[in-house]
Formats: sequence, structure tokens, C-alpha cells
Amino acid sequence: MGFYSLHVEDSPQPATGSFNIGTRRFSPSARALVVAGLAWCLLLAWGCASGHQDPFPDDLPEKRSVRDVEDRLRRAAAASDRLTLRSIGKVTCGRFQAPLWLVVFSPEKAARHRVLIDAGVHGNEPAGVESALDFIDELTRNPGRYENIEFHVLPLVNPWAWAHDVRYNKDGIDVNRDFSSFHAREAALVDRFVTGTRYDLIVDHHEDPEGSGFYVWQYGRDDPALCRGLVDRVSKLGYPIEPDKRKVLISTRQGVVDAPLWGLYWMKWTRRLSLTNYFRLNNADAVFTVETPTRINLSDRLIMHDQARRTFLSTLGPGGGS
Repeated sequence: MGFYSLHVEDSPQPATGSFNIGTRRFSPSARALVVAGLAWCLLLAWGCASGHQDPFPDDLPEKRSVRDVEDRLRRAAAASDRLTLRSIGKVTCGRFQAPLWLVVFSPEKAARHRVLIDAGVHGNEPAGVESALDFIDELTRNPGRYENIEFHVLPLVNPWAWAHDVRYNKDGIDVNRDFSSFHAREAALVDRFVTGTRYDLIVDHHEDPEGSGFYVWQYGRDDPALCRGLVDRVSKLGYPIEPDKRKVLISTRQGVVDAPLWGLYWMKWTRRLSLTNYFRLNNADAVFTVETPTRINLSDRLIMHDQARRTFLSTLGPGGGS
């Protein structure tokens, strides 16, 4: 019966519409209150779960080198006078140190739009990071494609986790569930950077290690047409779409997860606010998360991420790269 069930006796019910649960009689309105109360308690228990784990050992071997990312970013910035590379802070975990890099693209014409691209909040989702780096390279090669958009790109939000190919940061914190408390250094740095800044569009690049197909999140939007069109285009390219799934608060339907605005406030209240939840409540009305299944070849996942980013940027009109 879904997430919860309620046993109702088979005894005859009075004509008034009331019914018995065990030995007690309840009216339909009382039943609705009971069901809602049970659901709320279950949702509250689920929402208060931290999503964190024990800290990782100091000797956990690295799987990737953050120096490779830094070298690539420096080459891009050196090749274009419209790209600026800087750090919004540093992540230090024992001998491991890495900047939280920010790439700023200044357009040829006066900026009419400001867009934030982020990736790598989970370290075991490499296609998002690679896609963000590819986009930075594209800005270097073809700066006139986005003639009136200022871009802020955070290509690697969780560098320690990415270097070690794990979801959590060194302290065992799921950075993507820490945008209420900001215990994680990475979340605090992003918060400090974006506070007081409004964006016309935010695209968050993720992956799903347990997923089987492409899907996309939208937050507090009334119309799913844009995302449905994107999913249709990805499907026509021959890529699988995530099957429909029913969850506690949200469901995947035809490759789109529609997160209602009230749900974001609920996530804030239960202190499980994600990066994009936080962005939607504080920094932009148009916020999207792109998800690709890690079981598919990296090159194909990059095509899906690129298709999604181009679709969202095209909504900004001329100069949006369409």
C-alpha cells in the first residue's frame, strides 16, 4: 500500500460513514487526520536522517589528481582574456590541500544574464566535473557564443571526495545535505560565495551511481515542459531514460523530478537542505539538476550533460548559445 498502511476491520460500518480501527470508531475526517499524522511522523523521521557517515582514514588512497584539474583550468584561463580563475577558499584535510576553484567568464557585450554552473559536490560522480571542464574549454574556444552572459563556474565543489572517488567529504559529511548547518567546509565556502548574488539560471551537474537512465530535477516550477522536451531530445539520441519511481515526497515521471517549493522549505526545516534546494530558495528561480547513470560510458554521459546545459541556456534568448 505504498509508504504506509492502515489496518481497517471488516466489521460492518455505520451508515454515517464512520468506521472502526481496532475497537475504536473514527469518522472519515478523523481517519484523514490519523493518516496525515502517521505520514508526517514517518516523513519527519526520514528527513532528520543526517545522510553522513564516519570520517575517512587519513591513509585512504587517492584515485584522481586535483593537480590535473588545476592544470587544465590554468591553461584555459591563460588562453582567454575573458576567463578569470581564482579560489573561493581552500579545503585542507591533513596533507591534502586543494582550492575550491571559481572560473568567471566575462562576455564581449554588456552582460544581460548571470549563470552559475556547478559540479562535483559528490566525488563519485565524475561526468559532472568533466562536463564543467569541457564547458570552460568551450568558453575559451568560442567566447562569442554566449555574447551577453556572465558565467560563474564551480567545476569541483568537493575536491577531496573527487580525488578519492567517494560521495562524502573527508569528515564523512554529505556536502549535498549540509546547506542548512554548513558544518562542511565546502558548503560554507559556497554559501559565502553566493550569498547576496542572484542568478538567471543555475545548472547543477550530478550523476546517479544507482540509476539506469537520464533524468533531471526542477525546483518550484509550475510547468515541466522545458524538462520534458529535454528528456525527449536525450531519448531520441538513443540514451535510456530513468524509469518512473515513486518516493516519499517526490517521484520521477518520464525522466523529470518535480520538487515543489513547499518541499524545499520542509527540507530546510528538517535540516537536509541540498545545494540546489538552497540555490532555489536564495539565489535563482530557474534551478535544475542533471543526472546521468554512471553505468553508461563516460563519453555518452558527457553528451547528455552537454545537451541539458545547452537546453537550459537556450531559454535566455539571443546570446544563450542556441
